[in-house]
Amino acid sequence: MKQEDVTKDDVAKDEWRPCPRCESKRVDTMSKAFFILMFLGTGSMLFWLGFLFFPFFIISALLMLMAPLGFILPKMYQCKDCNYTWTKNDL
Repeated sequence: MKQEDVTKDDVAKDEWRPCPRCESKRVDTMSKAFFILMFLGTGSMLFWLGFLFFPFFIISALLMLMAPLGFILPKMYQCKDCNYTWTKNDL
């Protein structure tokens, strides 16, 4: 399947597609849950480091407050071969 074969209807259905840059079939999907867990996990690790170095408390609080923003981030795809990252709206 080439990039020009992907239509807006395919994107709306959220069907899988290869990398638009190198056409590799090795593609990872980063969902909204990934971003929420990333913000919460990083924030909680920095919270414990805050006991050693106080500014980490502030950074951890900001990251944990940013976790709900994961709900408004679009689903992203990343190619394992060329590391190109795109959303379904980029096509």
